[in-house]
Amino acid sequence: LMFGIPGQTLKDWERTLREVIALAPEHLSCYQLTVVDSTPLGRQVREGRVTAEEEDALRAMFVHTSKLLRDHGYDHYEVSNHALDTGNRSRHNSRYWDHTPYLGIGPSAHSFDGNSRWWNPSSTGEWAGRLKRGKDPREGAELLTEGQIRMEELYFGFRTSAGLSLDTVRYFDGGEDILSDLAGQGYVKIRGERALPTLEGYLFSDRLPSMFF
Repeated sequence: LMFGIPGQTLKDWERTLREVIALAPEHLSCYQLTVVDSTPLGRQVREGRVTAEEEDALRAMFVHTSKLLRDHGYDHYEVSNHALDTGNRSRHNSRYWDHTPYLGIGPSAHSFDGNSRWWNPSSTGEWAGRLKRGKDPREGAELLTEGQIRMEELYFGFRTSAGLSLDTVRYFDGGEDILSDLAGQGYVKIRGERALPTLEGYLFSDRLPSMFF
């Protein structure tokens, strides 16, 4: 589902959610519309032909989504994702968020072994041609440093209800002090050795990692 569509009201969005809730799906993904400058919609917004939703309205929709779905038994386990129980969480996406190794096969596919990533060309013809010639189908690869892995743990951790390890926080200079400030502002809560984002933290999940570097 998508919210933040120009002209959509909170009442419209709630009606959509309630109609879907009545169908009792095991999983829901609710995405906020992103207006990209290079798209037709982006041009219409720039030219004043379409009015994008205000940030306060988007925030209200996001918060209302989380609370309404939680009231109906859904676990808000990632910024845009909700599941009726842990068994219905997206196993595919969760592998990316927790750095589980995965193998991608085919054009445009990406793979990860825990330390490095590699990817295939997007062109089906090029990918198939390399295989026919007995060549390595990979188009590129990168070996991640510990710093890069820790940085990704920050980005992913602030997006999921599982949060991130305090070991990751301690890796960054002054990390514990920064985390303490974020907790004081209500963006995270500390549970044992993990820092868990609050609903308010979800709202700023893209910005919080930048506080550490």
